[in-house]
Amino acid sequence: MRLPHRFVCLSDFADLGSTVEILPLRHNWPGWWSMIEMFRLKGPVVAGGLDMIVLDDIDRLAELALTCPPDVFYMARPQPRPFNNGEKWCSGLQIWNGDWSWLYEQFCLNPQSYMDFHVKEQRFTYTCLMNHMVKIRAVQDYFDGYYSYKNNCRNGKPKDARVVLFHGHPRPKHCKEPWVKNVYNNQYKYTHPFEGMAHG
Repeated sequence: MRLPHRFVCLSDFADLGSTVEILPLRHNWPGWWSMIEMFRLKGPVVAGGLDMIVLDDIDRLAELALTCPPDVFYMARPQPRPFNNGEKWCSGLQIWNGDWSWLYEQFCLNPQSYMDFHVKEQRFTYTCLMNHMVKIRAVQDYFDGYYSYKNNCRNGKPKDARVVLFHGHPRPKHCKEPWVKNVYNNQYKYTHPFEGMAHG
């Protein structure tokens, strides 16, 4: 991203290197539920998960965040896969402007109940947004070069790939392709937070 920006990582690691600003997690929510803490950040925000790699210019994502109306929220359209179970939106890439901390605050009221009911944090997010009549738009309709590794990159990287999402297995750390290893520097010995979570 060439536009001026802060690169912030919400993490329970104390040190991820001098180029990364760490925002410590406040809660010990399991796996993907920690992504709810991203809503502590006021927009404009371009938010991605641990299973996303950036390969090329993503200024267009910053432009979407900067111009996003206060009643609009961007999420990714789900990738086709057998266990989607009618999933409406995906949190692999989210964009917002303004203050959406009410999502975080609402979840804090009864985290266990929401986790039991929604199974995935993205279901909590888009259900709350739809209940509040928020317009959800698909990132893919406004940004070219967003691909699924599983669906689009098994036989090589598409020439126009800017962002690649790894949903499920393999994780980026398991890929041996040079174009993945060149940008994914996994220097920490840890288990991916999603590793042991069932696909609902």
